[in-house]
Amino acid sequence: MPVVEREKTHDDELDVLNHLLSKREKLQNNPELILKEIDDYNSKTGKLITIGPGKGKFLKREIKSLKPTNVFEFGTYIGYSSILIAIELVKLDNSQIEDFKIYTFEFDPIFYNISSKIVKLAGLEHIIELNYGKVSNIIEGVVDNNKISQIDFLFVDHWKYHYLPDLRIVESLGLISQNSVIFADNILRPGVPDYLEYIRQSPEWKQKHNLSVPNENSERLIGRYGLIYETTIEKAANNKGDIDGVAITKCIDNLN
Repeated sequence: MPVVEREKTHDDELDVLNHLLSKREKLQNNPELILKEIDDYNSKTGKLITIGPGKGKFLKREIKSLKPTNVFEFGTYIGYSSILIAIELVKLDNSQIEDFKIYTFEFDPIFYNISSKIVKLAGLEHIIELNYGKVSNIIEGVVDNNKISQIDFLFVDHWKYHYLPDLRIVESLGLISQNSVIFADNILRPGVPDYLEYIRQSPEWKQKHNLSVPNENSERLIGRYGLIYETTIEKAANNKGDIDGVAITKCIDNLN
């Protein structure tokens, strides 16, 4: 059985990785079966913080509806969500969209290593580009290297206190524009009140906020007040059975 070096703060994630690798012959290039194995594993432990099937159904619905050609994910964790998104994009390929790519960001080196191995096991390296580092430090390079002018679909699921600062960064870079969709997880547990307040406020409020409240992740990239958002909250049980929610936010206008 393959073994990955253990760190106490990553025990559960390393356990599930080794569980998957022990079934490599069965799981290789079978992303749907990999997600099922992770869900089955987590139904017994409840310790993994994946989006899971409860909230994952909303993520699948939005991908099917939007048919994005690019997806950005802040917080790769073990690769569950990026694999789920890739599965849905593959189903749409050729018939509804011609080309697509997922760009995912992870600044925890152990999670980056784990997710890289699981994505490789799924056979999805050609669709999922894993980037190591903080969003604030590397996103401009990723965007420039891939000649991306707008994010079609942004999935936000990293540290909760980075939700708003990193949204302000992608706003400032002009990556959020009309019809962009932002899908934010864990809005009730543990909750992201500053993020929810920001996306619901008027341009006048956001202009004042962005000028008076420094962006802790970038002094230069403070946000764009003229982006008009429309947000829907969907609630579902998380992996522990507690009710959590996702915020699905569509940019409906750009006054800048």
